[in-house]
Amino acid sequence: MGALTRGLAVLELLSSSPEGMQLGDIAKKLEIPSSATHRLLTELVEKSYLRQSAHDGTYALSMKMVTLTLSYLSRVDLVDLAKPSIDRLAAESGVLARLAIPGDGSLTWVLKAQGSRGNIKYDPPMDYRVQLSCSASGHAWLSTMDDETALETIFRQGLVWEGFGPNAPRTVDEVVSCIRDTRERGYAVVSESYEPGVSAIAVPIVNPTLGMATGVLSIAGPKSDIDPAKQKLLIPSLQREAGELASARLDYAQYLLPVRQRAAT
Repeated sequence: MGALTRGLAVLELLSSSPEGMQLGDIAKKLEIPSSATHRLLTELVEKSYLRQSAHDGTYALSMKMVTLTLSYLSRVDLVDLAKPSIDRLAAESGVLARLAIPGDGSLTWVLKAQGSRGNIKYDPPMDYRVQLSCSASGHAWLSTMDDETALETIFRQGLVWEGFGPNAPRTVDEVVSCIRDTRERGYAVVSESYEPGVSAIAVPIVNPTLGMATGVLSIAGPKSDIDPAKQKLLIPSLQREAGELASARLDYAQYLLPVRQRAAT
């Protein structure tokens, strides 16, 4: 494992440990000698990618990683243009509205707006990737692919249902059925699949020039707030907003294509 690979592994490991980790634990987890781990951590601290606690010596990500991410997202045109759409969807639905964008075979939520004004609201953290096999956003994105490509994408991430909702698909056939139903309807809908007690609706943003999804718009909230009657009212709004964003200028879109396709566009 080269120095760059090791450095990236450290950053990925610490991204899931906001409380920080001791040098020995990092070395053990990544199977890197302690001496090499110490040199690597020292360099990352010097470059301001990590910070070290003066209290107990633990290492954690610095705000530089957050700053870089926010700086990049602020310059991704779809994210910038989607903000009014997300705000409108949140206000109309009274629940959580989100934008997810694809990359590296995965889907990540990057923008949200909370429409609920009550004490009970669905508002999970945004710092994780979407589980494709059991989320409305995942199904919406996968529905823009053929079945074979969709399954390859799922298998790379893993077909996981433990820790998710009671209605999460547990077999390949169940996942394929969800994707096909979504493809036929033009939108995805799940109830207690991603999380217990939560329903969600999602629509892909399909760029007509590329012929592929460049994002997904979704709304999610307590089942009682997104019952079937309300779903019928909200789906046209999701589809309208997705349609308005479909032809957005996409500076980053070329990086969503396989290398052989980039050369041809």
